[in-house]
Amino acid sequence: MAYRGRVKKDGSIVLDPGVDLPDGAEVRVELEPTRESHAGSSADPLAKMTDLAVETRIPDLVANVDHPKPAMPAEADPQPRMTHIATRSTECSLEAKVTKWLLREGYPLEYTTANSFHRAGFSVHQGIHVRTSTEEKPREIDVVASADHRDDENLIRVEYIAECKWSRDRPWVVFTSRFGHMGSAACINQTIASDLGRAALWLEAGDRRLSRLEVFATPACPGFGGRQAFSDSRDVFYGTVQSLVGACYARMESHNDHRLEGVSLPESAVVAFPLIVIDRSLFEACAQGLDSDLAVRSVDSARLHWRGSAASHHIVTFDVVTLAGLGSYIEQRAAEVTIVLATLKRAIGRIRKFAESGERSDLRVTSGSRGTLGPPSLIARLIRAHREAKTAAGKHLRPQ
Repeated sequence: MAYRGRVKKDGSIVLDPGVDLPDGAEVRVELEPTRESHAGSSADPLAKMTDLAVETRIPDLVANVDHPKPAMPAEADPQPRMTHIATRSTECSLEAKVTKWLLREGYPLEYTTANSFHRAGFSVHQGIHVRTSTEEKPREIDVVASADHRDDENLIRVEYIAECKWSRDRPWVVFTSRFGHMGSAACINQTIASDLGRAALWLEAGDRRLSRLEVFATPACPGFGGRQAFSDSRDVFYGTVQSLVGACYARMESHNDHRLEGVSLPESAVVAFPLIVIDRSLFEACAQGLDSDLAVRSVDSARLHWRGSAASHHIVTFDVVTLAGLGSYIEQRAAEVTIVLATLKRAIGRIRKFAESGERSDLRVTSGSRGTLGPPSLIARLIRAHREAKTAAGKHLRPQ
């Protein structure tokens, strides 16, 4: 017989009124479920079994609890899914490491430079290789941005050959001097170019329209050298400039044809402007007045007239530009390139006419101090060819 009662705080059991049991009677206490136990208790996880249940992907689990476990189908095996998750995690981790490495090596700077030139209307190539000598391995150029004019006989081109340097937390410093000024005619004449391009620049070195362009301007205090600040004994600045200038001359040499003789002209006239792009700060340092104290100022770009080229005895003009100043720099060069191409075209027309006639008046050489002796090699060859032709004609007409 079952009787109802309640348990008191001291552990004793009090039966409901009207129940009288003899002393010493044996009883069995059975806890009756309450409304709270059905609703679940936050302290008892078993009460939340339905909330904690998950899909096991094992069919008929209850039916097979007392029977051997059947072979699990391959598609139901959770192991491949866990392997896939682990692989994805490894790939994501590796991708992050590769991205960090690319950033550390400065590759995004090359893409930014290429895209900036492309948006300004230049044709862009990356990873161009040139060979400075038959003994050396080909040298890679980061970015080549070009603008062309093509007629029936010649390709006329202006190229910006860029070396991109990621300088980390080490800014570049350009040393400038008020004694390093260079005349515009000399700057134009000594610009890196192929043989036909060099001859055209030599003719037009005194042209006023060219001399007013920023691409051929010389600042009041141009640079003559530089260093990467806080660097070790390795001269990053010198190595970068020497490599870039050598690559520019090698690329221009690829447009020359040394098999040409007499009054034959090359097909390509190409002019090259070296450019170094850095992603960090740039400073100019110069002497302050007559004192030896140095004044340092932050700049977005600096122009150098460099006399240390191993590839040529000419003075090489090049620019160092920060990433912050690159946009305005390219915008200005894009506005000037059409004038440069048009001037080269006119000069090549006069060279072509002189090659046919031999009359020096057809060259119409502009006036200006070019900083070099004599005409460039192509003009000298044409003059020599016409002289030899006249000498040969005179001998033929001379009475025997």
